[in-house]
Amino acid sequence: MAYSSDSILLPDKQRCVWSKDRNFKVLVQRPEKIAPDIFPIATLFRYVEGKKEIVWSLDLPIHVGPRYILVADDGVVLFVDEWIRKRQTDYALMIIDQLGKVKSTTLDAVFDMAGAARDEALKSSRFGGWISTEPKFITANEVLLGIGGKDLLIDLHGDISSD
Repeated sequence: MAYSSDSILLPDKQRCVWSKDRNFKVLVQRPEKIAPDIFPIATLFRYVEGKKEIVWSLDLPIHVGPRYILVADDGVVLFVDEWIRKRQTDYALMIIDQLGKVKSTTLDAVFDMAGAARDEALKSSRFGGWISTEPKFITANEVLLGIGGKDLLIDLHGDISSD
C-alpha cells in the first residue's frame, strides 16, 4: 500500500513575539523532529535598561508549537491553538504568567465560554481548525478571539476555565 505525500506546513524553527512596549519577548523553538515525546521550548525574556534576562523557559505540552502567540506588557503570555489541527485539545488556550505558572483550557471549554456550537465553530473557522477571527489585544490585559461567529474575551489575569 502506497502512502500519499501528505504534509503540513510547519511554523518557522524559531518564532519571536514582542510585547507592545518591547520590554518582553517570547521565543518559541519548534523541535527538529516531530514525535510524540518531543516538544517545543518557549522562553520569555525581559529587557531592562538594555539588559536581557530569562524570566522562564518551558517545554510546551503541545506538538510543533502554538498557532498564535501574544505577549502582554506585563510579561503574561497567551498561546492560542496548537499548530497541528486537532478536533480536541487540552491546550486550546494557555496563559503563562511571569513566574512560569501555566493555566490551560480545553477546546470544549472554549466553545462553552464563547457560547459557540462546536459544529458551527468548526465549519466557520478561517484560522486553524476552530478560530474565526484572529486573537488581538483590545486592552493591556484582554484579548478578543472569534469562535463560530461569537467573540470570546480572554482576561489574561483571570481564570480561563468555563466554571
